[in-house]
Amino acid sequence: MEHRDEDQRQKDTLTNINNEDIDRDEMTREEALAFFGLDESSGDYDLEQKYYQYIKKFRSNIEANSDDLSRINDAYEIASGKRNKIVQERNVRENSREVLGKTRKEWGVHFYYSWWKYILLLFTCVALFFVIKHFFFTPKVDFTIIAFGHFENMERQIVDFTEEKFTFKRPQFMLSNLIADNSEQTDEITMYGNLTTAAYLSVEHDILITDRRTIPIFLPNFAPMDEFYDELKKELSEEQLEAIQPVIFSMADYYKLISELSEENPEIADEDHERHIYGLMITDPELILAMGFENRWRSDPPTLVFGISLKTADREKSEEFIRTILIQSDWFIENDR
Repeated sequence: MEHRDEDQRQKDTLTNINNEDIDRDEMTREEALAFFGLDESSGDYDLEQKYYQYIKKFRSNIEANSDDLSRINDAYEIASGKRNKIVQERNVRENSREVLGKTRKEWGVHFYYSWWKYILLLFTCVALFFVIKHFFFTPKVDFTIIAFGHFENMERQIVDFTEEKFTFKRPQFMLSNLIADNSEQTDEITMYGNLTTAAYLSVEHDILITDRRTIPIFLPNFAPMDEFYDELKKELSEEQLEAIQPVIFSMADYYKLISELSEENPEIADEDHERHIYGLMITDPELILAMGFENRWRSDPPTLVFGISLKTADREKSEEFIRTILIQSDWFIENDR
């Protein structure tokens, strides 16, 4: 009995598909349902099952059965209502105003699925704008001062002094607050100070400003200033010389300190024991405050050490900067009032 029913279904399928009287362009939904042996009382599930059965008989050889498969698909589109939807969308599109080849609805769908691409494009354009602006329209930094130590600086005195006394067009001042020797408790400001300082020191710079407790730990970044200090002794008055103190270390001192802090034991050569002046220190609290620096050491008085970076591109400019600050230090006191 089941075999006879299956045979009959196959005959009905072939009869429906080979019915040349069916006009697929003019086919109604009732005719499309009848094509599958269904009527208006049939549900979507019945239609899907019939569609699957019809397609199954011809999909083994798609090329040879292309016309039959086309008949089945056309009837399915009409019976399921998809044909009407396609026609309606086509009519809406034909009657809708197009912008750059898409209707408003199509643009809405497009942006719904592709909005992130435009956000990415926007960020890329903004980044490109700032890169172009930086390299082609922003004056290049021509003098860099890095201040690092356990102090804060909320003022512009150093930058103002640099712009007024020198011909630099775009001086740059960078500051980091840190407790390099871990002798005091860190806080939310100083906890990233070492990382910030390392980042600053990795780029080209000219002047280094630090304090007495911090300079020994960063000694390899400072250039010796022995000859420069000898020149200053001839140029500065006795009062000006008394206001500064040369900071003298050897690289052996540095290696010893590093071994105490990190338990490393670097090799020390004979020349490492040679002592040099690596900075010039001022200790006048009023002058230090007038320069905009506020000491944060709990157990150490305020100090500022001015040094020349080993990475400076112009040693003469760096020396002239320190010389001018020491000779014209009253400028800070006068402008702080």
